[in-house]
Amino acid sequence: MPQPPQPEIFRQLEQRARICAAKRNQVLHAEWHINPDFKGAKTYFVTRKGQRLKGDYRDVEEADLINIANEIERCREEFTDFLKSTFPEYERFRKP
Repeated sequence: MPQPPQPEIFRQLEQRARICAAKRNQVLHAEWHINPDFKGAKTYFVTRKGQRLKGDYRDVEEADLINIANEIERCREEFTDFLKSTFPEYERFRKP
């Protein structure tokens, strides 16, 4: 039996999805450089707040990328579970 809508759970999932999207974008849209002093890479990511541009350098290891990918996957799974529990016809309208 479907559960009634749960706006607070949805808001929490939406916030997590936004954070995951921001982390994903930082990985995909960064400039990547080899970092000889570090076992990994250095990224440079530029963001804009109003009229200002902000640059951010970060050291990135393989484990960092795996953690981001796992976080995105968990968020997707939880969101899918939420949709299934809220909308009984969810499976019927899924794309194959």
